Amino acid sequence: MREKYMKIIQTILIIKSLKERVITLLKSRDQWFNEGQPVMRHLRDFESKEQNKENYCLFIAPIIHRDTLNTFWFSIKMGYEGKIQKIIPLSIEQYTKILNIAIEKKNQNSIRINNKHIKNLIDLIYEDSKNYMDCTQWVGNFDNIIEAWSNGL
Repeated sequence: MREKYMKIIQTILIIKSLKERVITLLKSRDQWFNEGQPVMRHLRDFESKEQNKENYCLFIAPIIHRDTLNTFWFSIKMGYEGKIQKIIPLSIEQYTKILNIAIEKKNQNSIRINNKHIKNLIDLIYEDSKNYMDCTQWVGNFDNIIEAWSNGL
């Protein structure tokens, strides 16, 4: 059991090498009120400090409230303070699926998921946003993207 938790911690450390991540337990409209604008502002501040790097934000919550999703969608499509942002809203279930894939690949195939693999997944999810005008359709495709990414490892 301890070994399983150590693998999860290792995977989390890999993901921590990404630029920004926000985790909340809010599910209702409070999620939008407390997290929407502050997350975009926080990411913009981080981007200002790290101008020579590609920056992302993983927003992880039990569910993504529709108002929060639409707020992030606006920053993805139209930008925040004049610049497009890369905010990826994941449910805890999707995040857990990614962690489980990392553990499974390590155990079954001796593939160690690293930050480049995770960046590739985030890029795939972000780039897929360009195929949609409706954020719910985009988010509805995340599981397919995660599955395809997993199969390609």
